[in-house]
Amino acid sequence: MKWFARSLVFVVSFLCLVVPLTLSQHDYLAAKSIGTASTTNTPHANSPRDQSDSTRAQSAIHAKQVRVESSIPMKMPSPKLVDKEPTPPMVGLGATGPSAEWLNEALAVLGYLPVRFVGDDGESSASMRADLDASLASGVLTPLSGTWQWTFKSPQSLASLWNPAAANRITQGAVMSFEATNHLEVDGIAGPQVYGALRSALADGAVSHQVYTYVTVTKSSPEELQVWQNGKVVLTSLANTGIAASPTPNGTWPVYERLVSQDMQGTNPDGTHYNDPGVPYVSYFYEGCAIHGFERASYGSPQSLGCVELPVQEAAKVYSLLQYGTLVTVQP
Repeated sequence: MKWFARSLVFVVSFLCLVVPLTLSQHDYLAAKSIGTASTTNTPHANSPRDQSDSTRAQSAIHAKQVRVESSIPMKMPSPKLVDKEPTPPMVGLGATGPSAEWLNEALAVLGYLPVRFVGDDGESSASMRADLDASLASGVLTPLSGTWQWTFKSPQSLASLWNPAAANRITQGAVMSFEATNHLEVDGIAGPQVYGALRSALADGAVSHQVYTYVTVTKSSPEELQVWQNGKVVLTSLANTGIAASPTPNGTWPVYERLVSQDMQGTNPDGTHYNDPGVPYVSYFYEGCAIHGFERASYGSPQSLGCVELPVQEAAKVYSLLQYGTLVTVQP
């Protein structure tokens, strides 16, 4: 029995020495930190492993708290709303109503139309520009009250296009002229950029003093082109329009592209290919139809593939008189 008791004491002593050595470094450091942090000596202090278990439990609780807190959505401050400037409606060809009327009035008081707007009670031009500018700033295009007058005796083909209550061809051409003058994209539509330029023009009194140019092309024999300025013919030239297989369409359109020279290529009605380099003084007015110079043996009859051909010297003169937005009427 004494031998057994001594053996038992030896085993217990050995375990007391070995067990601490088997602790992981994490457990040992945790136990050491708890032991160091303790300020009171208790007769029943926990063993290093028990202290490690306590530390792990505390860490787990802390981690759970962190997870819970992070799962609670944070209340973000509401974004500050910025008041946007009122945006008036875009006005393009065919538009009607107050916005179209306002646009015609604005273009008229700035000198881009062949008609004049006269306000009621003899309102001055400066006062009308101020009222139109205020309307534009509000975002609601409200036309003024007044009457319309032609600034010159107009050919019937031009007069028949005018409608003050609608964005007509004359309006479209005037918008294009205004866009070109103000270095904007030329598309004939009153949108944000045009409205911005109109505000500046109305506020500054930037009135255009250009003559009003208009072109007629007559397909009756002999075919000819005439340039009108402020109601008077300033140039007449023989011209060639499209052949029967590729005729020049009748109608009125504004000049939308101008080129001093262009290489023209395409396909003839019979399927053959053509290539005409350096065609001079080109003014496109409808799809691929343009007024330009072209060397022919004769002029005054259908010879082109839809364009309006002129003798080169006459084409140079016409080119110098036309601008973006100039209306071209092709008629029988």
